[in-house]
Amino acid sequence: YIESDRLPVANLTGCFLSNELLDSFPVHRIMVKNGELKELYVVERDNDIMEIIDNLSDPQLEQRFTDLNITLAEDQIAEVNLIVSSWLTGISQALHKGFIWTIDYGDLSERLYSPDMRFRGSLTTYYKHTQTDNPFLNIGAQDITSQVDFTSLMQMGNELGLKSYFYGTQRELMHILGFKMFMTKLLDSQSDQRTKANNRFGLNSLVDINGLGKFKALIQGKHIDN
Repeated sequence: YIESDRLPVANLTGCFLSNELLDSFPVHRIMVKNGELKELYVVERDNDIMEIIDNLSDPQLEQRFTDLNITLAEDQIAEVNLIVSSWLTGISQALHKGFIWTIDYGDLSERLYSPDMRFRGSLTTYYKHTQTDNPFLNIGAQDITSQVDFTSLMQMGNELGLKSYFYGTQRELMHILGFKMFMTKLLDSQSDQRTKANNRFGLNSLVDINGLGKFKALIQGKHIDN
């Protein structure tokens, strides 16, 4: 459906929920050289894998920064996820009425593309729960992710007729949804102490601002007010 912008379903009423999905989509890596946007490509030379800088492969890459009114600094690196547009378009076309919940690593574009905060971009790798920033290590065996641009998601949603109802941390969202009430019910339940302790630990991990609680959450809706 990513290539055709269409899901094999239509006229749905409900909710699309994704958790750590968009950060796994492939991205283009952009770098500014002599004031121009260039793209970083992966090539094989002399039995070695390396990066080279060349012209942009798609004009939508430059258009993304124009739409965001963002100018990158000289030598700054950034990632652009173009596939997310097809993903959101497909869901919007399939959804007659309901919500789209997106929970993921990410930030607003003004922070995500800030030269003071993300001068080398956000591309990150994980191998056996160990984080590195080198995608050329353990090729084929490590996860490669990059942070989600939630500002672009909201802009794309507006163009597709989707209204943004909430954006914030997972911690903030959980408290709005009644975290304290769920915790009270858990502690008042008839479960044994070991089960209560395990469930309490699980609930608290969802709002831990140094862990899962710092994830960003975006709720978009369609025909909700009709």
